[in-house]
Amino acid sequence: MHLIITANRRKAAEYLASTAEKGKDYPLNHFDENDLEDMLQHIPVKNKNDLIDYAKEHRVSFLENAVLFSETSGTTGKPLQTPRGPIELNWNTQNQMYAYSRHLKTKQDRVAIIHPGMLSPFIEATTFALKELGVGYVKVFPIEGICDYRRIRDVLVRYEITTLMTTPSLALKILFEIQKIDDCSGLKINKLLLTGELITESCEQNFKKILGEDCEVIAFVYGGSETASLMYGIGHGQYLAFQEDFIFEIVDGEIAFVTPDEYMVKGELYVTWLKGGLLPIKRYNTNDVFEVTVKKNHPSKFKPLGRIVNLKEGFPSSARLEELIYSVSQPIFNYVATCSSTQQSINVDLVALGSDQVANDVRLKLTKEFPKHEVTVRFNTVHDPFLEFAPKPKLTRYITN
Repeated sequence: MHLIITANRRKAAEYLASTAEKGKDYPLNHFDENDLEDMLQHIPVKNKNDLIDYAKEHRVSFLENAVLFSETSGTTGKPLQTPRGPIELNWNTQNQMYAYSRHLKTKQDRVAIIHPGMLSPFIEATTFALKELGVGYVKVFPIEGICDYRRIRDVLVRYEITTLMTTPSLALKILFEIQKIDDCSGLKINKLLLTGELITESCEQNFKKILGEDCEVIAFVYGGSETASLMYGIGHGQYLAFQEDFIFEIVDGEIAFVTPDEYMVKGELYVTWLKGGLLPIKRYNTNDVFEVTVKKNHPSKFKPLGRIVNLKEGFPSSARLEELIYSVSQPIFNYVATCSSTQQSINVDLVALGSDQVANDVRLKLTKEFPKHEVTVRFNTVHDPFLEFAPKPKLTRYITN
């Protein structure tokens, strides 16, 4: 099944026509809402390499028209230039303002943005959004010799920070180091706004073990440096889409009916911009798999299932592995699970505070769930990258070979 979700199909079709490349996109001059699917099929699917090539060809335009120069991190390959002009920077800031306004109150909440920030269009838009909302914020990140974890802890206490906005990996690293100092006493944090990685319900529960059941753990927004913020979280690992600004496609989707008026579609997500910008985000393949719940007279709910490379046949589900690992009584600050189909093995490296009994607890749960696999669990190994001073904003927790 090919599922298309956008606010107004006819307007979306008209926009595609107005921005068509001659001879490459759909050639009609007038449209109705039924034309959109045919139009999209005539537009080539884009990936990161296509955008890298586009950046080379349009370097002069980027230099002349961008008000913000930014790039992807390059952790999964060559960095992609993601310049922002005033048009896309404005509408992406507006989307983040809406996402923040659902959780924060002026004069009551104060936000710590924990991220290296360099070259990130998301971080720039997020600071603009908070400024426009009148919500106080501070940007912190561990830098050896300048900003250590004790200073970060002191800043969070001094300014009575209520909210951390960061990735799960960085939130866990900060809380791990602070717990080593003083068991998080003195912190006023009651909200975690998480983005940048797959955020499962078990991930949310793991954070509550650290900060308490009353702490709100929220999958904040879903998006990327190239695509901008596409969706905002509504809890239980689900998101609602900014349908006015994008076309969302679930391609080669598997469909399952719940009731005559409700069904679910699972497949890869492609996205198209409808508000314009310096990058041609048209049918951009996010490489993420989503399960979308479609119900009559209700907005469609998007649930990310992970990167397509981590959803291979014959391997344990990454979401189920995480659920089992985080289900132990002790909070887990990091794990890396390596699964081998040829050796039928699961090897897990854990980082936790306190007793190493947690490693045995995890091993027993995985052995029970996957009796045909040889399970090995190691605890706080010396060379674990998580234990280094400053981690990467996003860590790979699931490896298959």
